[in-house]
Amino acid sequence: LAVQGRGSLKQPHQPGGSVVKQIINDNIRIDREVAANAMESVRQWLKSAPDLSDPIATLASPHPAVTLNPLPSTSELVPHAVITYLIGRKREHWLDLLDSLRSLALHLLARWPYPVVIFHEGLSAEDMERLRQIYPQLSFHRLDKSFLFPPNHVNLSHVPKIIGGHASVGYRHMCRFFSGSMFNYPLLAQYEWWMRMDSDSFLLGDVQVDPFARMRDNGYVYGYMALGREDDYLTTGLWAAAQAYMKKAGIDQPTPLLSKFLDDETGDWDRSYFYTNFEVGHLPFFRSEAYQSFFRHLDKEGGFYYYRWGDAPIRLLGVALHSEPGSVFRFGDIPYSHKVYVLLPDEGEE
Repeated sequence: LAVQGRGSLKQPHQPGGSVVKQIINDNIRIDREVAANAMESVRQWLKSAPDLSDPIATLASPHPAVTLNPLPSTSELVPHAVITYLIGRKREHWLDLLDSLRSLALHLLARWPYPVVIFHEGLSAEDMERLRQIYPQLSFHRLDKSFLFPPNHVNLSHVPKIIGGHASVGYRHMCRFFSGSMFNYPLLAQYEWWMRMDSDSFLLGDVQVDPFARMRDNGYVYGYMALGREDDYLTTGLWAAAQAYMKKAGIDQPTPLLSKFLDDETGDWDRSYFYTNFEVGHLPFFRSEAYQSFFRHLDKEGGFYYYRWGDAPIRLLGVALHSEPGSVFRFGDIPYSHKVYVLLPDEGEE
């Protein structure tokens, strides 16, 4: 459905026909006829599929970017690189992770067998063993309690139980963790590069270039796949807090990268974010005093818990404020899907 339904998702275009941005949360339009045809194709496939116990292994697609052929192995790995997942307590997250890990093992790890760390809140021994059967080079780490509770300066009486119908306090722990505290997590101290995948992130075809080597060889500090735009009510006070940080840090003018995400008329941030369900980064950059001071400033505001500030917009603002020109890269050639976002490289997307 993700592959065949890609044509039903219409993105905003500028004159000349090129895509301006990949917008995830808003401005998306559905071609209902194309979507209906895609659904019918999936129904027909489900009727004829011989075995549905392994959706990844049974997937068949005529699309040239989608493959099921194992990649040749290589020993040329970038030192001190790791791939991470974080999984909550919901059973559906673990079920998604089974398929995500299968696709990762098939399309990337078969050639570049990097270590994979799965942060969790309480996986059973049976669950861990099932995942190891897919990829043996896994390690599991139960998050320390200090990372699962709001910091002391947060007034718990002012923290809503749910925001936007979905964001529990646990979800907001995750946003805070990914925004800054994970980079100083003791388990990751030995690593220099990290790639994040979410449990519902799926590689649809072979990765042709080692993502870590591409980052290292070109001097990139951050790599992303798509841009989104955050809902207004989830950014309450965030831009004001970022502006206060800029003033305190002596950043008098927006950086060239940040300027791309400011409204032409008001000069305010347009709520754009990096779609962080797939990202690759240089850990020394995110451990730097510059980036961590930005995170600490936002953390003191308590916005993660009061308003559900997300790691995605904070990632964009933090990277845009502190990275050098030319050090941010978009991975536009990896067949990939996450929820409504699908990337098929030979479609000529920017």
